[in-house]
Amino acid sequence: MTLSKVLYFQLGRQAFVSALKLLNIGLGDLVLIPSLICDDVLSAIETVGAMPKFYEVDKHLRPIQLPPDARVKAVLAVNYFGFAQDLQTFNEYCRVSGATLIEDNAHGFLGADLDGNLLGSRAPLGFTSMRKTLRIADGAQLSINDPSLVALAPQQLEFISRRQPIRVQILNLFRTMQSITGIQFLDIARIIVRKKRTFTTGSPLPKTFNGHDTIVPSAPMSSSITTMMHMDSVKESARRRKLFTSVTDLVLKSNAKPIFDELPNYCVPYGYPFWGDSETASHVGKLLRHLHLEVIQWPELPEEVSNNCPIHYKQLWVVNFL
Repeated sequence: MTLSKVLYFQLGRQAFVSALKLLNIGLGDLVLIPSLICDDVLSAIETVGAMPKFYEVDKHLRPIQLPPDARVKAVLAVNYFGFAQDLQTFNEYCRVSGATLIEDNAHGFLGADLDGNLLGSRAPLGFTSMRKTLRIADGAQLSINDPSLVALAPQQLEFISRRQPIRVQILNLFRTMQSITGIQFLDIARIIVRKKRTFTTGSPLPKTFNGHDTIVPSAPMSSSITTMMHMDSVKESARRRKLFTSVTDLVLKSNAKPIFDELPNYCVPYGYPFWGDSETASHVGKLLRHLHLEVIQWPELPEEVSNNCPIHYKQLWVVNFL
């Protein structure tokens, strides 16, 4: 599918809201999403007045069954951790139901499927969160791939003329210093940030809002887009693929169960996901210490899911490659 138009936003959830609005999804409509998902996605759906309907995924992160419902107007397929989701089941569901497929490519910046199709471009609409792959303060995009929707798309919001926040500049400086000196500047800073965030919010992962707040689309900083445009995509892709291989060799020495047995061609992994309990995750973290990588639990499940979800949902960890 040929990319037709791209709009840039601060966050992926803002791009998702804009996708739902393009489809005129609103009150009384359902959006079919995986139950293994971040709470942010529900906020986007509720912002337009719609409601989520869940489908479960297995331990390979593939849909177990897509439940039929005439009220479903859009279906979300997720490229978990940058690995291309097989869209065949989703396309068939949309063909029969008339729903529109949206590709959640938050983790898949720079990646493609086995046929070389850029992730985020394989459905009528797709959104990507570049800030999850690059060390920038904000940056996401909505790819409008259906020509019939391009004419309905709004104009690009004006970029915010601002330099990257001091926090981001310092972390990037620490990363450079660490690579030159071998002293763990970035590791120490990351530990401090995680502990402070856990103390104040209860979670080591960043929270930009509380609860299911209304999401208002806004433009990213021009400095974020400039950083993205000038990055060496070949070098960054190679770095992540090399890390995946190195981490695989180490993780196999633990009790962790890798989700993906191999790294497909064209895949640019967000990180290295695996199943395991907290003790296993701690062991993996120790094995990776010399690579200066951290292990985090993912995702922060919506309350609607966490109380009645398959046990493996709460045993998912990822080695972060950022």
